[in-house]
Amino acid sequence: MAAHPCVVCKTEVRQRQQGLWCDACDLWQHRTCESSVTQEEYRCMNRGELADIKWYCKDCSSQSTKKH
Repeated sequence: MAAHPCVVCKTEVRQRQQGLWCDACDLWQHRTCESSVTQEEYRCMNRGELADIKWYCKDCSSQSTKKH
């Protein structure tokens, strides 16, 4: 079983695969798996330039949309 499976493709999110951590459910998603986060945005997030931005995985994003 993968240590940090991607919520979209279910394969492991490895250290160098540009993984995104969901601020709601604490699960992981590859940046390239339907995240809409560009490579430049990802780099800014890693450098701490977007520290005030919260990111939500595909599942949590769709749940919050349904609530409103």
